[in-house]
Amino acid sequence: MTLTDRRLSVLDSCSYSARHGSFSFTTDSNSSYSKHVRYINNTSLEIDFKERSGVIIATQPSPYLQTRVQTIEVEIEWRMTNRLFREAADRLALGHPGDPLLRIVLQAFDERVHRYSDEAQTFSMTLNVSLPLDVLQEAGGVLYMEELDVTFAMPVMPGARAVNHPFEPRERVKKAFAGAVPFATPETFLISLKAVNNDNVAKNHDRFMLFGGHVYRVPIERDPHNEDGIHIVRRKNAETDPPEAGDVIKEHLTFEEADKRFRLYDSVEMARKMGDPEVHFKLELAELQRQQKLDEIAQKRVDAEETARLAEGRQRLENERLAAAHRKAQEDLAKDKVKNFSDWMGLCGKFLLVALGAITTLAKLSTLRPA
Repeated sequence: MTLTDRRLSVLDSCSYSARHGSFSFTTDSNSSYSKHVRYINNTSLEIDFKERSGVIIATQPSPYLQTRVQTIEVEIEWRMTNRLFREAADRLALGHPGDPLLRIVLQAFDERVHRYSDEAQTFSMTLNVSLPLDVLQEAGGVLYMEELDVTFAMPVMPGARAVNHPFEPRERVKKAFAGAVPFATPETFLISLKAVNNDNVAKNHDRFMLFGGHVYRVPIERDPHNEDGIHIVRRKNAETDPPEAGDVIKEHLTFEEADKRFRLYDSVEMARKMGDPEVHFKLELAELQRQQKLDEIAQKRVDAEETARLAEGRQRLENERLAAAHRKAQEDLAKDKVKNFSDWMGLCGKFLLVALGAITTLAKLSTLRPA
């Protein structure tokens, strides 16, 4: 549901009443009048009021609900002399006002004129308009009252403030732009770029883009209704957008993403030079070649590191093989030493036995000498 669908004529669902008052005569009362509008939230919900100027006021729930019927009250008070009331009523009557609220105002003004005869005295007339809360709820939570030129809204969720007034400054800009392209149809190609930066200290600056041989500025704006970045509204493209995407696509990009995608630059000179398709192609080609060269260097480094790693592995295996061979040689040498010592001990034992045998034999022979 759009905002235009939520418009309400005051007398369609509202009730009204008028009350009158008198004030002391002042020297300038014959040439001046004042008007005061008061909004009263007589509900249990938080209600927003947004004016044509763009000012939005959030009113808190009423802690003193007197009736079970919750309402939003609007009081419009006029203060002027009875003569001015009469002249205003005459002009309204001559114009045959068809607006429901104007008819009510005319009736109240007439009543004011006939109640008091002192034309120089300053009087007041207050018109009270009462809107039931359930009417606002049935309207989806947002409702524009044409006669009062104010938008009523209740947040969809805590902290939500998506409230628009159809004639606030930003909406008037939209209508002015739409009026500037009266030939536009639902099929006409259109695209808009809106750069938003809401920080007190600007982190970004205006962008420039080359389009159709001319450089255009994409100025930075403050817009509390939108987050920082580049907001794009465009027609559906002919390649990648799905068929059910609708005729108008809304996108939000960071400044960096938009710079790359739409070739946005920091100055007119950069946009003129770098935004040219031929120059951009050459730069992209040079960047591609540079990246390929970097990739080749990186691959060579990886290959060299892999070769060194394999050589190191082979050297480590060779060192381990040599160490194992050395250990085996040491073990074999130790075994040989033990074996040689055993053999020598055996030989020595045999020699001693032979020697002992020889000595024994000689001893026996010596006993056999003749006397």
